[in-house]
Amino acid sequence: MKTIMSTISNISQNYRASCKSEQSITPLRVPFNGGSQQNCLSKKSHTSNNILEIVLIEYKQLCAWVIREINLKIDHNQMISNINKQLFQFERFLAKNLDGYGQEIQALKLVHHEHQVTIQKLSSTNQDLKKKLKQISNNINEEFQTNTPLQKRHNYSIELITKQPLRNISYSLQEPHCDKENREIFPKKKSLKPKFKI
Repeated sequence: MKTIMSTISNISQNYRASCKSEQSITPLRVPFNGGSQQNCLSKKSHTSNNILEIVLIEYKQLCAWVIREINLKIDHNQMISNINKQLFQFERFLAKNLDGYGQEIQALKLVHHEHQVTIQKLSSTNQDLKKKLKQISNNINEEFQTNTPLQKRHNYSIELITKQPLRNISYSLQEPHCDKENREIFPKKKSLKPKFKI
């Protein structure tokens, strides 16, 4: 019990550094004229469920009660008996909170294990998707390589299709239906309409 009390005392002394002043760590201290400022420990205990803060508050109340008992100047045996009762209650309170804290740790371990399993499943799924994506991209590349692109296809000319040599023919722009070399092949159509000069 002495080691527990000394440990808590050291923790409380270290915790005082986070408080703004020495007065703010007095248990249940409120300004004389009223106001919202209470001690920093009880203030934080309302906004947080941290077991350390709750234990520190109980420890400070226990210390204040012990000081009051000493100042009452009652019989030493009675005072020691009362202090032992309070210490026993505080020990039970501490054990209960530690048990609850241990149960929370076990629950968090289970949740952590479930999250690890989920992460492993997602990781394996991610790897499978990467492999499938790589296979699809490889298949697309293979299909693209097997299908010869237009640049590599043979240019089949009229000469190869008709098996006749091509002639170098120049066409006149003035006479679109006329071949300069063979005018009899493309005869010029005579217009049946009379030409009038205006």
